[in-house]
Parts: sequence; C-alpha cells; structure tokens
Amino acid sequence: MDIKDATQAGSAAPDTSAHQPYTLLVTIVNSPLLAMDTTADSSSVKEKAYNISYYQSENNAVVNHQATYGSKEDFTKAAYRWLDDTTVSVRLYNEKNNKSDSLKVFGNGSRNGMDTGK
Repeated sequence: MDIKDATQAGSAAPDTSAHQPYTLLVTIVNSPLLAMDTTADSSSVKEKAYNISYYQSENNAVVNHQATYGSKEDFTKAAYRWLDDTTVSVRLYNEKNNKSDSLKVFGNGSRNGMDTGK
C-alpha cells in the first residue's frame, strides 16, 4: 500500500470513519519530537514520523489503535500481516533504494505498543 504524506500543504487528513476490522493505514505526520536535528553535524537530517493506525474488532466494535515510528529513511510503501487478533507485523520500505524496516504493533483495549526489534 502507498504511504500517504499528511505533511504536504493542502493534503486532507485521512478519513478513518469507514475502516473495517483488521485493516491498517500508514501516514507521514508532523511530529515536534522527530523534527529536531538528529545529527551532531550541520547536515541536519531529520526523521520522518510514520503514524500507523490499525483497526481491530473488540467487543463487537471497530477500535483504532495507533503507533508512531520515526526514521530518517524516506519510506514510500508499506505491507502488513495480522499475526493474531491484536498484533500486526508491518514492513515499511523505500522503492528507490530497496531499504526497509520491520516492526510489530499491538493493541488491546486501552493499551497499544510497538516492537521494533532494536
């Protein structure tokens, strides 16, 4: 799936009202914490914030959980696979240089989390 860039002028916020259980949406968002200079030199490479919204069925309702992943990489695509009812394996990748990062996000009730394996 394509990663939507919500930081561009004129881009509308994604409509999350119609999502079905066991779907996922990845959006680049502005994050004050990740916008800080992350290098010691003057190259000023900043991280992008990738907001991962995932939807699952809980108590007969569709519930949204979110996690934010920061990276200097310019990811353009995402793939995901549900591992069980509460955990999603996500791979973000850059089509131009074939770099990718993998992570797991999980949510249940009022709890969510992320495992980057790092």
